[in-house]
Amino acid sequence: GTIASKVVKAFEEKVIDEEAGIVYSPLRMWTSRERQKAKMRDSNFTVRCNCYYAVRKLMNDCDPNKIYLTASNLKQMAIDATKKERMALAIEGKQFNWFEICIT
Repeated sequence: GTIASKVVKAFEEKVIDEEAGIVYSPLRMWTSRERQKAKMRDSNFTVRCNCYYAVRKLMNDCDPNKIYLTASNLKQMAIDATKKERMALAIEGKQFNWFEICIT
């Protein structure tokens, strides 16, 4: 499948660690506390959130199986689309929460 379809599946259905042969709950359930327990680096999680945001919030009318963009392209789309909001929060001394924007 495409990167887009894999990210959507990971957020909405399940996460599969193919190397370890382990299946985890969907990323939408991975709160900050759950990520800490799983020892997941937030940078990896943020990239997945960027990609999910691009697919589900920016291109929601497209079938993820037909979105042939790279993770880097999807991430950049999300970053570009949220620039004003992220800057406004930064001015207020607040941080943009990719996880929250993905699950709301």
